[in-house]
Amino acid sequence: MAPLQFQPYISQPTPEFWSAVTSLKLDKLKLDDSSLAIQAWVEEGRSIPNLNKLTGVKEGKSVGVDGSVVLSATAFEPLSERTASHGYHLRGTFKNYNTIEEFRSPEAKKAVFDKVADDILASFDSEEPVFNDFLLLTFADLKKYTFHYWFAFPAVVSKPGWQTDGSFSGVSDIVRLLRSTVADTARRRMRYAAWERNLRTKAPKSLFWGASNTAFHDPSSLPDNPGWVVRSVLYYLNSRHGIQNLRLVGLRQGSDSRAVQISAGPETVPSGHRPQVVGWERDGTVAGYSVVLTTSLADQAVDLNLKLMRWRIMPELDLEKIASSKCLLLGAGTLGCYVARSLMVATGYDLSIPMPGHPIGSGAEQSVQETVAHLEGLIEDHDVVFLLMDSRESRWLPTVIGAARGKVVVNAALGFDSYLVMRHGVPATAGARLGCYFCNDIVAPTDNTRPNVHGDSTSVEAPAERAGSGAASACGGSPLGPVPHQVRGSLTQWNNNLVEGAAYNKCTACSDIAYTDHGMSFLLRAFNESGYLESVTGLDKLYAEAEAALDSVDWEEGSEEDDF
Repeated sequence: MAPLQFQPYISQPTPEFWSAVTSLKLDKLKLDDSSLAIQAWVEEGRSIPNLNKLTGVKEGKSVGVDGSVVLSATAFEPLSERTASHGYHLRGTFKNYNTIEEFRSPEAKKAVFDKVADDILASFDSEEPVFNDFLLLTFADLKKYTFHYWFAFPAVVSKPGWQTDGSFSGVSDIVRLLRSTVADTARRRMRYAAWERNLRTKAPKSLFWGASNTAFHDPSSLPDNPGWVVRSVLYYLNSRHGIQNLRLVGLRQGSDSRAVQISAGPETVPSGHRPQVVGWERDGTVAGYSVVLTTSLADQAVDLNLKLMRWRIMPELDLEKIASSKCLLLGAGTLGCYVARSLMVATGYDLSIPMPGHPIGSGAEQSVQETVAHLEGLIEDHDVVFLLMDSRESRWLPTVIGAARGKVVVNAALGFDSYLVMRHGVPATAGARLGCYFCNDIVAPTDNTRPNVHGDSTSVEAPAERAGSGAASACGGSPLGPVPHQVRGSLTQWNNNLVEGAAYNKCTACSDIAYTDHGMSFLLRAFNESGYLESVTGLDKLYAEAEAALDSVDWEEGSEEDDF
């Protein structure tokens, strides 16, 4: 006689399962670390012939493949019937900790394990004993896409242990009967099987037993070691029903089912004492599951950051609206890159934006027309447009199109020791419309790439200034407080001023100019003709009136002795 030893379970959580854990943590659990029900699927063990790839002839011994405890994307869904007769479901308890310190705490893990073990033992005195509940403890480091986990498959230790009376052998006389019983869904629901004497005890769908025979789905592929699934069953049969001799039948795929006669003495656990329960997976102490950040996971990373904000700071944030907003960033220099770090940019375009004061040659008109059409399409397809270019005049065309399309336009511009972040106004339903970047100007934009005063270009500014304006242009939202029209920052005074200004009816970009009616012909004249925008908007008349007003003033020259 030899002691009966059992093959432990092998866990196999799939990538789809970890994706389900991520969604569960973000959308449901959040900071809740309560235990949840979970399910897994286990297939029977099998052997694979070792075939010669060239001849197809079997060579040597077959290779055994154990049935793993597989957790898929449906692990958190209610337990469902599965018609396959070569496996069974496991019910389990899932608990996710919020910190790695809690996950690593031995006391915390022992408490959860003991709770599952106590529930199993308590069920032995009921009509529906539970034998194979499992436990999964996790810590999900979602920002690194690393999952720490540890499985436990609690099993009750029989004392004295079971012994084999002889060796394991192949079996075929009862396998066909058992297969037909398991495949019959209606009979599986009854959870009864009786050989020779009915114990009148409900058993899990994976187990069928009688007074002298016990059959089970065996996930082990070893010739002389049954799977872990039957260990608590044997304790139950001995301690509750006094069965000390039986034929153990392990159902495996193909013709690999095994049977052996086993025996044990009466259970010796004193009354009132809890028997020993074991079952932690051996290699799971701080087992880690890591995945590489792919495109789909990058989307999840953005979703994670937004949801973390809502959990801890602002529950009323409309995350769906934020996540679905499409942003167009015009300008990919130093300023544009800082904004891109705060947003998720998925597609890049090589685009040279036409500008006023930069004449278009007759041979380039077709190319410019295609560029304008492309830019119009991009602005139309996005919800928010960021202007992050180096020159003033390069912002004019996107401002004109954005105003005509009613788009939200956010503009960031830098001076030597100052910066401006502003949102352009859109057609208002009530009250005055807010101004745009060009509303404070009394001159039209022109060629700004010639030698100019330092501060008209953003390409040479300090990194700290670019970071400040880039971060400011990427934030906003009413749950976070009032959304300013303009933020004007000064590095020398180290302050920010909130400024609000109404739209100017003679603005060269957002006023009621001829772009909507005349389109490309209007734009070509604006690019090519100096003074055209002033004449269209009426700024030239404003200049004339101002000059006339100055000329009409009767200036008097005072003497040096005049008092001030």
